[in-house]
Amino acid sequence: MLVGFAFILGAGWDGRTGKSAEVGKSIDLLYNNIASENWPAALATLDELERAWAAVRNRLGFIEERLPLFQFETDLARMRGALIAEDRSAGLQLALEMQAIWAKY
Repeated sequence: MLVGFAFILGAGWDGRTGKSAEVGKSIDLLYNNIASENWPAALATLDELERAWAAVRNRLGFIEERLPLFQFETDLARMRGALIAEDRSAGLQLALEMQAIWAKY
């Protein structure tokens, strides 16, 4: 039974495919949108990032340390505020922080 549980949690998980890869790509695209001050595209990319994150969050909670995961979620919320305020420096800083956290996964 334990083997079955582990198999289900790890099914299709090879580190950077599917929704996991979408998180990393969305962070990179978000950074580029902020750097070019394309705020509507940045908000749309943040929505995509949040959907991709929601798809992998629960699985990561079982197999990874939780503090960086909580920090990533906090950064997502702070990022939305930075984008609404059109704050380029805060947005770039948060995008780099999210990249650093995500690089561990």
